Amino acid sequence: MTVILNGKKLADRILERLKEEVKKLPPIKLAVVLVGEDPASLNFVKQKQKAAEKIGIGFGLYKFDSKISNQSLIKEVEKNINDEFITGIIIQLPLPPHIDTDKIINLIPPKKDPDALSVDNFLVEPPTVSGIMKLIQEYGIKVKDKKIAIIGEGRLVGKPLAKTMKKAGADLIICDRDTKNLKSKTLKADILVSATGCPCLIKKDMIKRETVVIDAGDNDVDFERVKKKAKYITPPIGGVGPMTVAMLLSNLVRLAKI
Repeated sequence: MTVILNGKKLADRILERLKEEVKKLPPIKLAVVLVGEDPASLNFVKQKQKAAEKIGIGFGLYKFDSKISNQSLIKEVEKNINDEFITGIIIQLPLPPHIDTDKIINLIPPKKDPDALSVDNFLVEPPTVSGIMKLIQEYGIKVKDKKIAIIGEGRLVGKPLAKTMKKAGADLIICDRDTKNLKSKTLKADILVSATGCPCLIKKDMIKRETVVIDAGDNDVDFERVKKKAKYITPPIGGVGPMTVAMLLSNLVRLAKI
């Protein structure tokens, strides 16, 4: 019988714990910088706002037109950095192509970077990565010596997750858009994590039986079919998403204590 990895249930427990911690700390405020009208980004921002307000964390959305210049955006981000009442800043990705993403995210000092995206941030782990690790630990899934296929090498999930899994003793299979015959790679995996944003990329015939399947993208997995073959699988709603938000706020609280 396939086990559904319930990220929402675990995330709710984490948020309840954080709510008690927040009560004991000076005011915490999260600032989210959003450029443009990307629907997925807008939805994710709303999830962050709802969770933050639920546990007593202040929230500010700083929204800008998609045509904002690189220099103007830098000035706006610097305003948030210099605001003593803002304790954490998120640059909601993706940014428009004309914006220098690396330069923008690296403006954020580590102590105000709960997303752990700036180059010098070694204080916290990227929230999606820690969310995935906590979720698989919750269900007693072993990583050491397992073959783990990570599909996608993005800055938010793929690259940092590969580093974390390697430290945990996993045998990694890294795939990206240039990988030839993806199916031959995924069929070797004991655990498969897809983080590409390509809907229904992972089909039932691309996994072996008893595989652990984690969808860290935008419905990357053909859930209804793949779940008939997987041992564990995250659902399209209530899987990795809630865990990412919970661990983001956990990072924010942790940084507030430093």
